Parts: sequence; C-alpha cells; structure tokens
Amino acid sequence: MHRPSSTLASAHQLRRSTAPALLLARALARPEAVAFRAKDRGLYREKTWAQYAADVARAAKGLSALGLKPGERIAIM
Repeated sequence: MHRPSSTLASAHQLRRSTAPALLLARALARPEAVAFRAKDRGLYREKTWAQYAADVARAAKGLSALGLKPGERIAIM
C-alpha cells in the first residue's frame, strides 16, 4: 500500500527530473533490458536502454554541432 506522502514525494521528484536524466538513470540501472521494440521491414527489432541512451546522446551531439544551445527548443516530427 502506498502512503500519500511517499507518492507525493515521488511525484515531486519526477517533476524536477528531465527526460535525459530519467533515460540515463534507466540505462545505468538496466542497460541490457529491452527499452522498446520497433517494426523494421516486417520484423520487430529490439533496442536496449544502453543502445537507446547512446542514440539519444549522438542525436544531442549532432544538434549541438548544428548550433542548438541549451534551453532552445526544436520540434522533431
């Protein structure tokens, strides 16, 4: 059974976390666990948390190389 104060503390902590920080925490905790499966040419391919975090880091580095600065926003579609 969850205690209301514990749940509120967890919600507050989650609100203060960033998506990249949450991704990194999961990748460090369970690097070989499957993060998601995506269909590619009719087959489902698995991506681990470590692979996913590495992909995100490469994308962030590329955006930075293009001149995107911390705090700026973009849309990816």
